[in-house]
Amino acid sequence: MIRRWLLLLLIALLLPAPAWAAEILTLGVLSYRPKDVMQRTWQPLADYLTQAVPGHEVRLRVLNPAEMESALQRHELDFVFTNPAHYINLRSGNLLSGALATLVRAEQGHIVPAIGGVMIVREDRADITQLRDLYGKRVATPAPSYLGGFVSQAYEIVDAGLDLGRIRFESSAQLHDRIVDAVLKGEVDAGFVRTGVLEDLAREGRTEIAQLRILNRQTLPGFPYALSTRLYPEWPLVALPQVNSETARLIAARLLSLEADDPAAIAAGIHGFAIPADYGPVESAMRSLRAPPFDQVPEFTWRDVLDRYQPVVISLLGTGAIILMLALGLARRNRQLDRSNRQARHLAVAMKLERERLDNVIAATQVGTWEWTVPTGELQVNRRWAEMLGYAPEELAPITFETWRRLAHSDDQIAIERKLKAHFAGELPGLRHDLRMRHKDGHWVWIHACGSVITSARDGSPLLMAGTHEDITERKLAEDALRLSASVFQNSYEAILITDADNCIVDVNPSFTRITGYAREDVLGQNPSILSSGRQSREFYAQLWRSLQTTDHWRGEVWNRRKNGELFAESLSITRVLDSNGRLIHHVAVFSDISRLKAHAEELDRIAHFDPLTGVPNRRLLEDRLRQAIAHADRSRKPLAVCLLDLDGFKPINDQYGHEAGDQLLVEIVDRLQSMLRSVDTVARLGGDEFVLLLGDLESHGVFDRILEAVSQPVQLRDDSVAVSASIGVALYPEDPVDADTLLRHADQAMYLAKQRGRNCVQVFDASVEASLRQKQELLRRLAQALEQGEFVLHFQPKVDMLERRPVGAEALLRWNHPEEGLRPPADFLPALEGNELEIALGEWVIRTALEQVASWRAAGLDLPVAVNISARHLLKANFVADLKAMLDEHPDITPDRLELEIVESTAITDMNAALEVLTACRALGVQLALDDFGTGYASLAYFRRLPVDLLKIDRSFVRDMLSDADDRAIVLSVVHLAQAFDRRVIAEGVETTDHAQALIEIGCRLGQGYGIARPMPAAHIPGWIAWYSATDDGAAGRG
Repeated sequence: MIRRWLLLLLIALLLPAPAWAAEILTLGVLSYRPKDVMQRTWQPLADYLTQAVPGHEVRLRVLNPAEMESALQRHELDFVFTNPAHYINLRSGNLLSGALATLVRAEQGHIVPAIGGVMIVREDRADITQLRDLYGKRVATPAPSYLGGFVSQAYEIVDAGLDLGRIRFESSAQLHDRIVDAVLKGEVDAGFVRTGVLEDLAREGRTEIAQLRILNRQTLPGFPYALSTRLYPEWPLVALPQVNSETARLIAARLLSLEADDPAAIAAGIHGFAIPADYGPVESAMRSLRAPPFDQVPEFTWRDVLDRYQPVVISLLGTGAIILMLALGLARRNRQLDRSNRQARHLAVAMKLERERLDNVIAATQVGTWEWTVPTGELQVNRRWAEMLGYAPEELAPITFETWRRLAHSDDQIAIERKLKAHFAGELPGLRHDLRMRHKDGHWVWIHACGSVITSARDGSPLLMAGTHEDITERKLAEDALRLSASVFQNSYEAILITDADNCIVDVNPSFTRITGYAREDVLGQNPSILSSGRQSREFYAQLWRSLQTTDHWRGEVWNRRKNGELFAESLSITRVLDSNGRLIHHVAVFSDISRLKAHAEELDRIAHFDPLTGVPNRRLLEDRLRQAIAHADRSRKPLAVCLLDLDGFKPINDQYGHEAGDQLLVEIVDRLQSMLRSVDTVARLGGDEFVLLLGDLESHGVFDRILEAVSQPVQLRDDSVAVSASIGVALYPEDPVDADTLLRHADQAMYLAKQRGRNCVQVFDASVEASLRQKQELLRRLAQALEQGEFVLHFQPKVDMLERRPVGAEALLRWNHPEEGLRPPADFLPALEGNELEIALGEWVIRTALEQVASWRAAGLDLPVAVNISARHLLKANFVADLKAMLDEHPDITPDRLELEIVESTAITDMNAALEVLTACRALGVQLALDDFGTGYASLAYFRRLPVDLLKIDRSFVRDMLSDADDRAIVLSVVHLAQAFDRRVIAEGVETTDHAQALIEIGCRLGQGYGIARPMPAAHIPGWIAWYSATDDGAAGRG
């Protein structure tokens, strides 16, 4: 039987962790606003801690002060989150331990680590304008244990030399919301609330807040709340003594690592938590006010005894002292020595444990620490402080305040020094500021700096200041994105409606209220169908939901009903928002009121797109018609004629007969043109007597003569018969393969040529190639001159082994050092060389110059291979191999494998047999061969296997987008595998970032070149760059 029980016990102990119930941790939060508001605000934080602390469940209890103290007495709480004054009051009864973390709030983009008090009166109370006016007035406050609701305001009144006893305080209402209501209703004369309450009520739609005035208003830079007092540290979160120290440290670490964009932080409206603040200023204020727990005065003291029985006491003490002096003196000395030893040992152990705890918290939160000796400027930092800037502490030694100045952004230095001055003067409880500091590689890192003076001289001047640095670069980026999103949401002119997965409304923007008449509070939790007008059928909505479910998007027009019953048309777009697992979490609807647009659509369309006189399309509609006609011509492969028609002799008729007659003539001409053209053709009026004809599917130029004839027919004006002619310029597409605007311009140019020819004729635009030929010939002449005068230079781009950080070669890249225009890239002139003999001459110069540079480097002790690009025409010219061998023979100290010839894939397959013969001969010389831009051509695997190349170069177009484009990444991976399969080396071009380099290394491509490693540079810079690159260790790629 015993064995059976032992076996059952062993099985129970070996059960997996989930079989045991999670440990319950209760978090008590002091309620200063309605409990339902506090529950919504802080429940996400409890859920965050539950998820962040394995094996524990954190439960939230929102309590008023009496409930809080009762729960503490019954040991029902493990953690307490309360205001600083209440925390000091509870701490005095040994109910709480030290703070784990201090709250940091967020308001309108500001980080707020401090709390203060606000004194409010109604705007119409002209009798209360200063603190002294509160004498005899009824002032509503929460309990005296509230720092922001009583202590901070009372301290300001006492500090101003006023008597608190002359003010009628009423503290029956503990909730700040009720105090605000009492002031607004006139039930009291004034009220005290904590900072942030008024802003919270305003966000919740309490517009009557504008009827309040702030008494004793204080203005602090960067502080976003209304304020009447000085500032104190924000709320602490503390653990009770029964909480395991490891659990407390884990909770602290999770609080300190809470990000501003976490749902828990957003729900609470906070930025996160910081290391525990110094609550000494709060205790000092409470002691000055004799606020609990500093309000207990003994009824009878030893001083009273001495005053009353002084002679007797002195006599007794004298006698006792004589008798016991020697014995007690010796015993006391022994006990003091023993107590001191024990205290010293206990203090050493406590200090060691506290130091270990602090080190653990710092390590868990990844913050940098600093201590600044203010008089000398000496700065002591930990390793993390330097590492977040890319340095080791030794690289910055000696570290002083001037080191910090050198690294900090100049714009941020001014703000920080202003805050330091205020802190040194006692105006701020500490330094809290976000600043930019220069990283070792040159970019800016966002740092959150916080600290305070911990040692001061007798005159109050600071001696030692300590604090932390936290890298908040990612948080800043997230805040910027969140701020932008919030700004778009609030300021969008279009209405935005967001629902949850059950299609219940969770938020709307102000434009929604403007368009529909429904306030935000009216629709929260409602279904969007409250806007339904009934004008759409069930099938309409069924199709809408089918589209959403299949495409995650729907766009269209809907008739809806405003709150006042009025119908309106809206242009609506709905999008389904999915989480990372593909589950629906929100619907986002964006719509605008288009009622007026629909009512005036036809009129606006007519005014915007048609000529009011003739009724034909105007210039705006012509642009659209012309784009459609070009697209049709591309599809049908039939020509399009763009005709610009200008009437000859119209102005004299218009001047002689008047504008009305001139308008009649224009209308008649348009009627004739429309009657003779097809329905698919377009007649448009540009203005005056200029028209454009779009004639698609043109089969014959005879239509132009018919147009001239139709225009020239007489028109009866009053009693006279008049006639005009036309000059027509024609641009034919795609014979003239340009865009729409250029076609019109070409037709206009042709029309002017027609007028120059004598009018009443047609001129087809003929783009002369003379100008381009002359430009090309001049460029070729200038390039030949440049080669002769030595204006060409080679720049070299390093190629490296990204894994070992070792240079493996360089690519020679041609540049034209133009004496007037400076250094010009090859794209400016190489295309003009194609097919010209100068192409081969320049290619030979490149090879010869590259070999000379290899020899020069070798003489200087640098053995670096060089790759040169060879064109197809140069490679396949007669005697290429013999000429190459002759150039190699000029440098007997260079082995042929120090030269690498790069050919593009298209070169290799243009004439495969000839290319194979030349490449095989080059390979026999010992020259290395590389296949450039691999993957952009169409070579088959059979051809690829036959090419005697040593190296494949992955084209930069695939490498550039491989981090974001799955197809490009797959292409790069396949090229790497292909090279490995055929025992070829592979190198990636276009390595622009360390992320590219790391991704390439992970898939087996170690070699790379690109701007992320080094830009092309003069030969003289290569040795220095190699020395720098080999000495640094900042990632797989280094930027030159």
